[in-house]
Amino acid sequence: MVLKVLKKSSDNVQTTVEWSSAFYNYLKEVLRNLEALQADPQSRSAKQYYKNASQNFRQVRRSERRINRYYGRVKTELEELGKILPEALKKEMAGLQAKLRPFEAAIINEASFYRGEMNDGFEEIGVGIALLNKKDNSKSVNYQSLFASKMSKFVNEVKNLLGEKATGSALGIVPFIAALRELQAFLKKLEKMSS
Repeated sequence: MVLKVLKKSSDNVQTTVEWSSAFYNYLKEVLRNLEALQADPQSRSAKQYYKNASQNFRQVRRSERRINRYYGRVKTELEELGKILPEALKKEMAGLQAKLRPFEAAIINEASFYRGEMNDGFEEIGVGIALLNKKDNSKSVNYQSLFASKMSKFVNEVKNLLGEKATGSALGIVPFIAALRELQAFLKKLEKMSS
């Protein structure tokens, strides 16, 4: 019974890590396209950069749904394990779970397909590109500066969601993957102990 739950949980953690890696890679592509777009929002290729970023952003949200699904399974399996583990191992597992909690909230709140805060910002960028590339640019001087500030804010949000050391963000997909790997190592240790 315990070995079966451990194996299933370990597999679900591995799948969560894989989807988190896909999330990271797609988000990196979104960032690359947005930075190219930010460099020259009125170029002929601006719409293409936005289209590429949009396609990758769709994959980011798809990956987020898979992360959410498999991580939800991991959480329920960890609750089952918590009922049968000795007290010392329960404390260690509780520490790992506490380490993961802030990440799940941050990633879901930012990139969720339905509730994500990034969706609105991304749509605003699309509207901004359409307005900047209109034929009548007589009023665009004020809008260019507004668009540039919205664009830099959104690019910073993407960088924070990546959670790379350059941004100093403690919450993001990179630290989430690291915390999942710690959980995976703990589960492997439990498998060795129980076999």
